[in-house]
Amino acid sequence: VYSRHQLRERMCDFWTNHFHIYAHKNYGTYYKVGDETAVIRRHALGKFPELLKASAQSPAMLNYLDNSQNKRGRPNENYARELM
Repeated sequence: VYSRHQLRERMCDFWTNHFHIYAHKNYGTYYKVGDETAVIRRHALGKFPELLKASAQSPAMLNYLDNSQNKRGRPNENYARELM
């Protein structure tokens, strides 16, 4: 209530919920804090395409969406489903 950055905090909460990462999956506990700092907070009030690109390259998101299971010719489509 007394913060000078109320809008930023609300937008951080909104984008954190939208780009949900389950912290207890694999190493999510270790990646989640860095994701909130480097991706969400940095881009919360910025342009959506920049936030989207940062999220797609985030180690926390790649871990959560099982990016390591991608194979040539059979890409993992979890990120597309996450966005929809």
